[in-house]
Amino acid sequence: EEVGDRAAAERHLREALRLLEHRAPGPEEVALRNDLGQLALARGALEEAESQLLLALKLASRHAEAAEEVLTLAALGDVATRRGDPVAAVARLDVALAILGEGWLPLERATRVYAAGVRTLLLAHDYERARAWSGAALVLCRENGLVGLDALFHAYIAAIDVATASPGDPLAAALGAVDELRRTERGELREALRVLGFVHRVRGDLGPARRAYEEAIAMGAQDARSSLALVDLDGIDA
Repeated sequence: EEVGDRAAAERHLREALRLLEHRAPGPEEVALRNDLGQLALARGALEEAESQLLLALKLASRHAEAAEEVLTLAALGDVATRRGDPVAAVARLDVALAILGEGWLPLERATRVYAAGVRTLLLAHDYERARAWSGAALVLCRENGLVGLDALFHAYIAAIDVATASPGDPLAAALGAVDELRRTERGELREALRVLGFVHRVRGDLGPARRAYEEAIAMGAQDARSSLALVDLDGIDA
């Protein structure tokens, strides 16, 4: 059903672009191309995603659309990471973080960008920057009373701690994050479960890791996040 919803969304976005063909490019086209790029990225079409996102980035810069520009930069960082180019990914995310620091984005978009950025930095194994992004996101959550959402970033910090053998109890932190997201019934629970599986896996607790990954996969359609959980689960079986 979710895949069908995305296909319908793409059709509507392309129709909206067609209606704008005879107008000068403006902020509306930035948002449309950004959304098309995000949808292409969700189904793994990297070339199509990059093409749409680069067009969105060019238009966003021209029209001073900071909110769209930072989302595009984060998505382009994801594209670069999936292509095995962490240097390019981090360069994109550094620019996005600078824009975030200026406080121009609406709160909901800012938290989305922080989460996407941390995921990309973790995939690029840039743990220092991932910790900095997570810390900045926690400050944002705390200052704005975002109860529950901060748990996701605590989970990311747990993943960083276990990956870098840092002091502390990353398992307790990851379990606490999952419990908080269950309590607040937030959609970020699936991602926190995947992080919990990673923490268990690094510790050698393969049974609990499997259960966490399987619960994450069972929570919804096969999008990019649950696909990563499938890859992680396959690694346990290997």
